[in-house]
Amino acid sequence: MPTETHRTYDIMEEGKTRVGTREMGETTGAIVQEMKKQVAEIVAQDVPQTAPQVLNLNVRAKPWDDVRVGRAVSLAIDREAVAKVVRGGFNPAYSYVLPRTPWVLPDEEVKTMPAFRQPKDQDIAEAKRLLAETGFPDGFKTTLMTASSVSVKESAEAVQNQLAKIGIGGTIQVIEASPHKERLFKGEFGAAVHSDSSAHPDPDVVLGAPYVTGSSQNYGGWSNKKFDELYDVQSSTLDAAKRIETVREMQRVIHQEAPKVILSWAKRWAVWWPQAKNWKSGTGPWYNHKMDLVWLDR
Repeated sequence: MPTETHRTYDIMEEGKTRVGTREMGETTGAIVQEMKKQVAEIVAQDVPQTAPQVLNLNVRAKPWDDVRVGRAVSLAIDREAVAKVVRGGFNPAYSYVLPRTPWVLPDEEVKTMPAFRQPKDQDIAEAKRLLAETGFPDGFKTTLMTASSVSVKESAEAVQNQLAKIGIGGTIQVIEASPHKERLFKGEFGAAVHSDSSAHPDPDVVLGAPYVTGSSQNYGGWSNKKFDELYDVQSSTLDAAKRIETVREMQRVIHQEAPKVILSWAKRWAVWWPQAKNWKSGTGPWYNHKMDLVWLDR
């Protein structure tokens, strides 16, 4: 996912450069606000991307092999607080699929689910209880492996602050992108913060390789028979309503065991002149940028 690109575009009017901005993730909300101050008529839209920032737990290694530890971590993390500090504001993660899609968990359900409740007092208390049950009444020390990209490091720092609330001291280990990915594939980590990007928002993709038993991209080695069975059901059914409910149930299974915590969903800002009619930004640079119905009103 090209969230770190630096190609610059200039908006031109009457031969004069009015505003410069960057594409994809580099166009932050602050940049958009500045652009609109200079050119009030431009249109801006924030678009969730299929690139969530995640905390991946290696459930093959201690202490993450105890599901209660993963649950405690998930309970401790305030998704809203994490999302605010990453790249000037990402989308908080309340589902394991892309926001604003039919497969997300219902808002009324999310508001009452452990780990998503606000304020966080009840979740923090439950997290401390779970850690005490597993022999860590005062928490423990761990290493958060992370890649060197700006947004991932920001997520890791936010996770570090959140886990301190339940006594887990996280030392951040920054590794360059290539060796970081290699260690993920080899399972050579305990807890890792990274981006789980994919080219398409469909559940077959975003809930497939990162979670299905035995997948090379299931870095933490999580395995759940019920989840695998539900994945096959949603992948083969032609009933749209049944598929939506199946995908939601898959997310509930992940949430219950918490082998991976979705911290926030990346977003970018699409900016265009109002003369461009019927243009809509897709969920990523490779998806749904159709131009067949776009026309210029001038």
